[in-house]
Amino acid sequence: MRLLLAILLSLSFQSCSTTYNTHHSSVYCITCVRDDNDGHIHRDMAARKAFMEQSGYPDGRASYVVDHIVPLYKGGKDTPENMQWLTIEQHKEKHRDL
Repeated sequence: MRLLLAILLSLSFQSCSTTYNTHHSSVYCITCVRDDNDGHIHRDMAARKAFMEQSGYPDGRASYVVDHIVPLYKGGKDTPENMQWLTIEQHKEKHRDL
């Protein structure tokens, strides 16, 4: 079910403009809004909090992280519908080649 949702979401979003950057080992979106402090893509903390509350874990889950099903740098929305819980290991595996 999640795979189907991910496929449908990926088809409905347009990718950001990506390029290779000497400071990053892989694809790097050059059009996404960035945080001033660390250069990461800006994330909506209210959307993250809404996802956590909707999923029944308003204070988070031990050994889990909130992950975007369709990554933001690929045009994924920063909305609760595009978020899922992944274990730390699953998250590392998903992002290993980035």
